[in-house]
Amino acid sequence: MQTVVQQRYPEKLSFSDLRVPTGMPLTLDLAAPARREQVRLIGVEKDTALIVSLPEKALKDLLNEGSLLKARFLLKTGFVNFGVRVLALVSEPFPHMFLSYPSMIEMRKVRSAERVTTRIMANIDSHFNIDATWPKDGIIEDLSKTGAKIRSRDRLGEFGHELLLEFDLVLPDMTRNVRLSAIIRNAHVESEVVGEPHFVFGVQFLEMSEDARLTLNNFIYEQR
Repeated sequence: MQTVVQQRYPEKLSFSDLRVPTGMPLTLDLAAPARREQVRLIGVEKDTALIVSLPEKALKDLLNEGSLLKARFLLKTGFVNFGVRVLALVSEPFPHMFLSYPSMIEMRKVRSAERVTTRIMANIDSHFNIDATWPKDGIIEDLSKTGAKIRSRDRLGEFGHELLLEFDLVLPDMTRNVRLSAIIRNAHVESEVVGEPHFVFGVQFLEMSEDARLTLNNFIYEQR
């Protein structure tokens, strides 16, 4: 069992402090109706607007100028969350949109987490359209209250991409199905062994129900 400790960040920062690179994946959430999509940052006009790709799926038919969105993305140093408003939707010369420049952003750091070694089969899906072959299979090789290490024969995504995980945890008196969302923090390819998966991903959990949280806590406690 391993304990991972990460430092906390200041709660408030300006967007310009982060020097976010173009191409960064952003997750956009629309409250009503509830929808989520991933886009990429194309450019920034400081104090004026963010320019991002136009979502290819559900959101693009629901967005209008003035739509309010919650945005988030992952840097190597922590999670970034902020609110934005759609300023303009543009179709030419390529689909993109302008979002209001965030006046203030919040950063969230991960708390300490015990990791336990596991071998749990997982069903993995994604909103990010890397290819058409979703869902995919993976093996959870270690697990904590805040994240996991996943090995797969398939490429599940890149840094900052979000995944939807489903797996079973065996407790002393029952087996519980867990569903939650996670974000890729790191990815690498290990030396391929015939018949064995060789893409390895470190993911951090984003949102989970209270039931899923309790199930994770109980499972990790039982592995001590």
